Amino acid sequence: MAMKGTLLLCAWLVLLCGLCRASFHGKEFLTVFMQNYVQNVRADCKLFITGYHASTMVTVTVNKSTFRRVTLVGEGQTVTVQIPASVEMFGSQIFDSSILIQADKDISVLSVNSKPNSIDTTAATKSLLS
Repeated sequence: MAMKGTLLLCAWLVLLCGLCRASFHGKEFLTVFMQNYVQNVRADCKLFITGYHASTMVTVTVNKSTFRRVTLVGEGQTVTVQIPASVEMFGSQIFDSSILIQADKDISVLSVNSKPNSIDTTAATKSLLS
């Protein structure tokens, strides 16, 4: 019985340590900041961008906005890009302040929307635009 339990434990460890990990690496991502808590509290919206190659050029733009940031990310480095709070989506209205993240080499993107007593985070997925 102990041998069966040990084999089962080993199988779970193998699965948890790499065989079933999702990969969110890519060169183009599209994300939004969903409503977080109440509307009358200003959101702190940030992107955390991690590079996997040296000297990766990353451009962040907000649809229908003049917001544009270009930053250089190194291998194994994570940079933070502050996004205007006005991009937060509220309710079920039509919304067009999507955020496009483009890079010349593979990156991963985590978006974080925080307010007092509440936080929302999303691992951005690859864009279907390219």
